Amino acid sequence: MTIHDDKVKEYAEILGHRVNMLRITNKMTQQELADKLGCKQNAISKVESGQNMATTKMIIQLCDLFGVEFSFFDPTSDLFEQYRAKKT
Repeated sequence: MTIHDDKVKEYAEILGHRVNMLRITNKMTQQELADKLGCKQNAISKVESGQNMATTKMIIQLCDLFGVEFSFFDPTSDLFEQYRAKKT
């Protein structure tokens, strides 16, 4: 899904940043994450850069893999800051 609408693009960038932070914090490469999610490395790259929106399926897989709640990916949720504070 290519991003065009400004609000959707902003959300995609926030979501991508959170995916990137989870992956880096857990010392994984994009390829390792892609292998665990059953997708290609470039799909992870495009999500992390905000070029593409993660699918609901991918978000659920990320929640299961990293032990975070679905709302972690909600830009209005403070779960991201709580997680980041625990990891630093």
